[in-house]
Amino acid sequence: MDSSIHPDKHAHTDPVDKVHDEEYTLFKTYFFVFLILFIIKRVAFNTVIFSEFSIRYFFGLEIVTVISFFLFVELLFKRKKLWGYFIFNLLSSIFFIVVILYHSYYGTLPSYHVLYQLSEAGKVGESIGALLNPAYFLFMLDTVILGLLLKKFDFKTDIFTTIKPRKLFISFLVFCIFSIAVPITHASEIAKDRNKKIQGMGIVNYQFASIYSQLFAEPVITDANQINNDLISKTKGIKDITNPEFFGAAKDMNVIMVQLEAFQNFPIGREINGNEITPVLNQLTSESFYFTNFYQQISQGNTVDAEFLVNTSLYPSGQYVTAKRYAEKEIPSLPRLLKGIGYQTATLHTNDKEFYNRGEFYKALGFDRVYDKEFFGEDRTLLFGEIDELLYRDSINELVKLSENNNRFYAHYIAMSSHHPFKMPKDLQKLNLPKGYEGTLLGDYLQSIHYADFALGVLVEELKKNNLWDNTLLVIYGDHFAIHSDTVQNKDKAMLEDFIGEPYTKLTMMNTPLIIKVPGIEGEKRNNVGGQVDILPTITNLLGMNINSVHFGQDLLNAQPNLLPQRFYMENGSYINDNVMYSSSDSKTLSLNGTASGFEKNQIEEDYNKTLRLLEYSDLYLENLPNR
Repeated sequence: MDSSIHPDKHAHTDPVDKVHDEEYTLFKTYFFVFLILFIIKRVAFNTVIFSEFSIRYFFGLEIVTVISFFLFVELLFKRKKLWGYFIFNLLSSIFFIVVILYHSYYGTLPSYHVLYQLSEAGKVGESIGALLNPAYFLFMLDTVILGLLLKKFDFKTDIFTTIKPRKLFISFLVFCIFSIAVPITHASEIAKDRNKKIQGMGIVNYQFASIYSQLFAEPVITDANQINNDLISKTKGIKDITNPEFFGAAKDMNVIMVQLEAFQNFPIGREINGNEITPVLNQLTSESFYFTNFYQQISQGNTVDAEFLVNTSLYPSGQYVTAKRYAEKEIPSLPRLLKGIGYQTATLHTNDKEFYNRGEFYKALGFDRVYDKEFFGEDRTLLFGEIDELLYRDSINELVKLSENNNRFYAHYIAMSSHHPFKMPKDLQKLNLPKGYEGTLLGDYLQSIHYADFALGVLVEELKKNNLWDNTLLVIYGDHFAIHSDTVQNKDKAMLEDFIGEPYTKLTMMNTPLIIKVPGIEGEKRNNVGGQVDILPTITNLLGMNINSVHFGQDLLNAQPNLLPQRFYMENGSYINDNVMYSSSDSKTLSLNGTASGFEKNQIEEDYNKTLRLLEYSDLYLENLPNR
């Protein structure tokens, strides 16, 4: 039989042809197709987050981790490899979308600890919806296209048909070792320049580096019993004041603290279209202690972190949501201090107390009473619960009851109506805005805080009407920023800068108001630097109390050099002192006073090291507190 017509199936195959066949087969494998898809999405992700893409870092570092996983799929799945790839592709798409949304809101990239907060995401759906860009769903489009392609083309199930299992396993180990070695070798560098490190290493590698760094970092101090107020004062460089001014000026008075949602300092005292934006607060600032250089110090817990800071004078965790991590602890706090001298204590929040685990968290802080959605109901809700106006009106009778028989009380209000995305119902839009401001981010924000200010006026009137005004120490502060300086759109930022008349920086973003109204004392505007951690010792000084429990703040009415550690919204080691805001991520400084003072390199390095020590002291102290 003619062999040219009927070739022998066992005939020798040209090695060169075999190589060409294998190369052609490579491009028709699940491995190759899904790897290309991941690279395309990773490029798109970097473009959205960083506005650039580093091929050198991507192919040198992060791609190794992805190949390691794909090799694992090849080893694990003997037949249905496609499912392993599809699951990876779907999860990576969801991951990219979640990270982009997170970055849009917080202005920073998430760590693995953010998983603790995912259960709360559904409760802030309106804020998430406002940030959601339909273009983000292009990350999911490849799943649909892929399904069509796999039906039309003959893709090979296995890429390694010519490689023995032993060699395949060795390849897997080599890639794994390299993907683990990269985070470990970079672990010592992650404290600074976080976003750039993530950009270079890849967000997955960064998480591994972060875990490694936390597990093997050498602490400055290991014994929580060594942490005391003398150590803190020495670290900060402040001294005890023998006869502090205003000590006992509010002795035996009731205490009301009002935490205003997303309330920045820049609108106070301003007008728009001939109208005061915050007329109630403007009046209060003229008759109270008004601290103009006051700054947020929250971490990833945002609002609940502010509650923690002002009630404990401790720093919130940089790794965990503090309200969840330490809810079982017995935390020294303002409620416990005041309860020790006969005060009744209450916290009032129109949302469900289970939001951010507040039910247990308030027990850790020692509050006697918790008023939440169950008490306030849902007669007129906005976002999370009843509007601020009803928060104050519906609770005033409870304050009256607490004050009966000459009893004293401490009430902590958590106002929420000015929460992002700042969309107020028409009947609550009480500010007459210029036409160009309507429907803009700034216009919506000004409307929301104008309403919050109006509602605060309701509280003031109710306190006066019920004979509580003249015997109540009133403390009002903002919990955190409203408009993030790093993620605000250019058109919104331009409008904002035109409105305030200066560049909108992170310093402006973190500047929130603090107003302390002491009956019988005229008060004044104060320019000394302070943060949320300083509220507790300032209040106790006014009440004539000495604090023995560990606290990291200082009395703002007796000004001393201050140092405010920042975390989460700025990298660890960042701080605000009397002269500058220092960012450890890029080693840049912003002046607080418009001059070049406070930029000395040695002083910056010294305060950087102090900041890290203070945060470490606080973390260690919290971890070692006894359980309730």
